[in-house]
Amino acid sequence: MEKSESKGFVLKDVSKGSIYEKIDLNSNDKITKINGKKINGLSEIMEGMANVKSITVVRNGKEETLNYNLQD
Repeated sequence: MEKSESKGFVLKDVSKGSIYEKIDLNSNDKITKINGKKINGLSEIMEGMANVKSITVVRNGKEETLNYNLQD
């Protein structure tokens, strides 16, 4: 994973079986928001993943929001 020049965080090399793959994130997706909160770096992603309800990504040049209904 690497920080991009603008706001957000670009995922690199999403591994098979990783949490990112399981929640339908792909290599080169740029995470811009988690639960509507803007993301500037990896620490904000890790904090947001605990109670994730939605992730906004830029994928293939288009913004897309992925919604989740995760239960314990």
